[in-house]
Amino acid sequence: MDNELIQMIFPIFTAGIVFIVLLKTVLHDKLNYPLDFGIKLRGKRLFGDNKTIRGLIFMPLLTMIFGGFIYFLLKGFVNQKISTINAVAYYFFVGLAYSLGELPNSFIKRQLSISPGNSHRNNSVKNIFKIIDTFDSLIIVGIVYILLFNFSIINVLLAIAIGGILHLCTDQLMIKLNLKKKIND
Repeated sequence: MDNELIQMIFPIFTAGIVFIVLLKTVLHDKLNYPLDFGIKLRGKRLFGDNKTIRGLIFMPLLTMIFGGFIYFLLKGFVNQKISTINAVAYYFFVGLAYSLGELPNSFIKRQLSISPGNSHRNNSVKNIFKIIDTFDSLIIVGIVYILLFNFSIINVLLAIAIGGILHLCTDQLMIKLNLKKKIND
């Protein structure tokens, strides 16, 4: 696998897995404050209860840690124009972009009265939201990778595709392990 792909996929994927484990264990009741603070628009929540401050804190920090690790591990192969300190800081922004990338989709779903963990009654709309749920954050992260790390567009597109497949696979695994509820049809 290309080193750029490893540098893009490993930090986000690993941070996401560790974040889920932390949510199900030590962070279960901690920092569980909704990002929208209960604010409503047209009588509907902006993002809902599942988008909390934990995501904005821990995804960037974990991505920064795992990104720094992979940067250090592959230092001889990475973009030499980026200092170690900048690379670590950039990975923080990658994690932040991942968390922020989920918000527009959550906003739209709340405004359409689709509650977290549920899907739209219309199969076409349900499939569109499944695709968006899978790729929304990955696309935003891909843009950040291009802007900050100057990774090739081809590798970014490939990382988005691989990341989407990993996202779907880990969702299914978490459902089987009872770590995530199956989305109601």
